[in-house]
Amino acid sequence: MGKDTTKEGGGADDTHSGNVGVYQITVDQLQELMELHGKELIEKLNASYGGMKGLLEKLKVDGQKGLQSDNKQDLEKRRQIFGKNEIPPKPMRSFLYLCCQALLDKKLIILLICAVVSIGFSWLVSVAILAVVLVVIFVTGLVDWRRERHFRVMQSKFDKDLVTSVVRDNKIQQIPIQELVVGDLCFIKYGDLLPADGLIVQASDLQTDESSLTGETDLIKKNDKENIELFSGTSVMEGSGRMVVVGVGLNSQAGRIVTLLRGDSTANENKAGEVVEKEESKDKHDIDTGTKDDKSYSSLLSQRRPSPSVNGAVGRLTSTAGMMGTSNAFSNLLFRRSVQKLQTEKKESLTPHSPCGPTQSTG
Repeated sequence: MGKDTTKEGGGADDTHSGNVGVYQITVDQLQELMELHGKELIEKLNASYGGMKGLLEKLKVDGQKGLQSDNKQDLEKRRQIFGKNEIPPKPMRSFLYLCCQALLDKKLIILLICAVVSIGFSWLVSVAILAVVLVVIFVTGLVDWRRERHFRVMQSKFDKDLVTSVVRDNKIQQIPIQELVVGDLCFIKYGDLLPADGLIVQASDLQTDESSLTGETDLIKKNDKENIELFSGTSVMEGSGRMVVVGVGLNSQAGRIVTLLRGDSTANENKAGEVVEKEESKDKHDIDTGTKDDKSYSSLLSQRRPSPSVNGAVGRLTSTAGMMGTSNAFSNLLFRRSVQKLQTEKKESLTPHSPCGPTQSTG
């Protein structure tokens, strides 16, 4: 009965709706706990969950031995209920969208205007200008699309190579960060980038840098008596310790920030271009102020920018085409005006005039 109930209600929907299930605690309760800080968090932990010991019991984890690595069913159940320790990447921008973005360049807009103006004088010039514009748009879109695809592949390989130390089966093991689950006892030390949200079980002279999350540059002392909260994306600057993982992936503080930046998934599908523009502006603002907590997104933003060589080549091509189109348009205009003036003068010269002026009738 218990196993069947867990399988049927072992999803994130049940934990969010209040069904505590086999682990006697929900994702919402863990998130609410991580929103508190310092003594307020400890008071809430003691009053509602029976302290750290009670929290470990609710998460079904041994505070010394950790989880059992051979219990695959339990690990998978934790991923289903509390989520996976991964943040899905943003949808890759399509080639057509990148071409439309390239079309917004001011130089290309000027070229299009020149092409329209030249239609009445020389259709060959208009066709040539349009051909140049299409080539520039295609090359720019293709370069951006290949760069973004290449970065996605490299980022995926980099994420798979990242590992963290956990206590399982009463010994320290190295596992990929994607395999980290809520309830894991994670061993942290100097130089580590925290892979998930957690609460300190044991610490020795532990200090962390939370500037990526809060913007404060001062190191924060952490121990099991006060300031027991640890956040993903922050760095361990001194000491070592063990923490119990309580938030992973999109359910961590960093994941929730990313979710807020991205907006609703439905809005991403219906208004992809608008959302991308907002995210890029927020990314640039965070990079300028130094408050961006997800380093991969600042890297992604830098990878999106076209290389100087490509920018220079495209700029020279559009400038040359613009100068040629403009000069040809004005040349055609001057030539047409000259021909019209010559025709007018020729007609006037061929009109017969009386040398004595107009004749007058005498009465």
